[in-house]
Amino acid sequence: MGYHADGKTKKKNFEPNKPVSKAQFVTLLSRLLWGTTFDNDNGSSYWTEHVKGLKTAKILGSSTGSAKTNQKR
Repeated sequence: MGYHADGKTKKKNFEPNKPVSKAQFVTLLSRLLWGTTFDNDNGSSYWTEHVKGLKTAKILGSSTGSAKTNQKR
């Protein structure tokens, strides 16, 4: 995608053919729905609050572990 792993810093080059991780997809979906409401600067992974928001809204079900969230497909 067009952002670094922190989910906020834009990359210089757009890479549309590069795989998207689950964390990147969840963050993108959350930002499309609620903007930057769930962005965090508390030192945890950039996607954790986005996952919580989507789960609270019943858009995302339970996952099988956070270790798989940043896995690329």
